[in-house]
Amino acid sequence: MTRGLLAFASRAFPRDHRARQSGELVDTALLAADGSRWRAFREALSLVGAGLRQRSRATEGDTSLRDGAALLAGMLSVVNLAIAFFGISLALSPEPFDHSTPCCNFFIPNPNAVDWWWIAFAVAGAGIVLGLALARRRLAIGAALVNVGLVSYDALVLAPHDKGHMYAISPWGWPDAYPIHQDWLAPAIVLALATAAAPSRRRSLLRVPLVLVGAALLAVLAREQWGHGFLFLLLPAGGLLALSVALGWLAPRLAVLALGVSAALVPPVVQVLTRPSWEYHSPVVTWVAAPGLALGILVPLAYLTRRRLA
Repeated sequence: MTRGLLAFASRAFPRDHRARQSGELVDTALLAADGSRWRAFREALSLVGAGLRQRSRATEGDTSLRDGAALLAGMLSVVNLAIAFFGISLALSPEPFDHSTPCCNFFIPNPNAVDWWWIAFAVAGAGIVLGLALARRRLAIGAALVNVGLVSYDALVLAPHDKGHMYAISPWGWPDAYPIHQDWLAPAIVLALATAAAPSRRRSLLRVPLVLVGAALLAVLAREQWGHGFLFLLLPAGGLLALSVALGWLAPRLAVLALGVSAALVPPVVQVLTRPSWEYHSPVVTWVAAPGLALGILVPLAYLTRRRLA
């Protein structure tokens, strides 16, 4: 049983590695275990760690950092397009709420109408997806810059006057909704930077309809979470962040992903932490989200700095 465990652990090495062909490391680990199951387990963990390092060296090339930017751009582009689908869907099937009624001493604008902003936002989101899929850098980067301009206009010009389109996602301006006001401005900027850094690599056209279906599914789920927007994405984003931080030393592309996701999530966390003392402060944000984002920035930076200096 011990040999079987060590042999299974050695499968973490690449197929063509001598550890999987000769069995020399397995025999050495058996001698080091000296019949102890606990030592055998420790040796198995050592084999898995060494195997993952070998796999990382074999699979992570010089373009791994740019591949991480491509992965980050792909993920954010799907969510960006889902927000556009969500806003447009409100005009097709509005929620049974009167958005023109006064709330908190101001009037919430009616989001159940597709104006030029929603149309331009949807076109820009689709342009990013098509540009990344077809390896058209000018199209992808241009659409990403237009996307940043639209989100900036909505967050910095319209939102201060209670006319921001993100109110469609958070109709009452609830602080636990995501994204609201300037919260999507940081992800839009990260998306533009990742799109510019992503390698120009043509992908299968089958990915385009899959992305459209995925974005539509996210929009449907957001509608089921009325008043909370895309808040349900924060939990999987936190899990992805933890995984990327834990494995970023093996796969630099995951370190890039963790850094980008952390930068995208900073504004809502800062917004909660900087509320006046009389407002509600979530202990989850204070003791979990804020330290987690700090680690999500500092640890990947340490990984990438070490890789750069190596």
